[in-house]
Amino acid sequence: MLLFSIDSWWVVLLRHITSMLGHLDFVQEILNRKPELAGELDARKSSSLHLATARGYLEIVKILASVNPEMCFPRDCDGRNPLHISI
Repeated sequence: MLLFSIDSWWVVLLRHITSMLGHLDFVQEILNRKPELAGELDARKSSSLHLATARGYLEIVKILASVNPEMCFPRDCDGRNPLHISI
């Protein structure tokens, strides 16, 4: 039995790579295949853009924002959007 769907697996993988490792080429490849993942939120209402911003991965931030510019605006459960996190 699968614990989560393949789509959930992609989201978890993208989040991990974006937030912990910063592998630009891999993030780009995932988004080329599933661009809708740039718009996913987790249980804390954080997006991959929130996480990449928090880690200071500027190139990944640029890619995520270009794939889904609307993700610059959602606030996480602490009321912060990616711009708030960057400062």
